[in-house]
Amino acid sequence: MQGDAARTEARTRPGGNQCVASGAMNDTFESVTSLRARLNVLLAEHRDLDEAIARLAALPPTDDLLVRRLKKRKLFVKDRILLIERLMDPDVPA
Repeated sequence: MQGDAARTEARTRPGGNQCVASGAMNDTFESVTSLRARLNVLLAEHRDLDEAIARLAALPPTDDLLVRRLKKRKLFVKDRILLIERLMDPDVPA
């Protein structure tokens, strides 16, 4: 909470005008960095799920319920990856 107030005060000029350019640049950089970190975590999870599903499928007595749950989680992770990629690189030309 105090960090938010400090950032707001740092971006506010005397007279109530906000210095939007520097604040927006920092916020954008932080959000892109945060998205990139989240994307890396999701990519690693997706890769791990793919390997786990392949190992389970290779075993003769497979647990079908577990395989279905892992595949469902993998699809969810893939959807989140695509969403973050679209947020980081929108299709709208500047």
